[in-house]
Amino acid sequence: MGVAVAASASVEATSVGDVEVDYAYNSWVLAQCRGRSAQRQVRTGAELGDLLIEVGVPMREARELGKRIWGSRPADAELRAARPWEAMWRGTGLSPVTAITIAFLGPLIIVAFVLLLYRLLY
Repeated sequence: MGVAVAASASVEATSVGDVEVDYAYNSWVLAQCRGRSAQRQVRTGAELGDLLIEVGVPMREARELGKRIWGSRPADAELRAARPWEAMWRGTGLSPVTAITIAFLGPLIIVAFVLLLYRLLY
């Protein structure tokens, strides 16, 4: 999306298939349905309905769905950016354990790979 994801995504069943709606900071929303996607800043349930129309949901259903799921978006989706005291891993969408594991094992795997290449080549 190009912006840090605010901790929420929802999948809703519609007449044309499942629609995935991802909320991000500064009111950015990404909607996806059957290979089509659209993203923009959304400030109301009606605007969310218009976004759902862009990804192929029929107009009446999109407007109803937009109004219904607008209230379930995360509170931090309205923030302009992450809070200063917020942990960096939240922007990744990973659990803390996964983020820490990758942070510590990643460099070790790279060093092991470089040593293996060095041994094979020399």
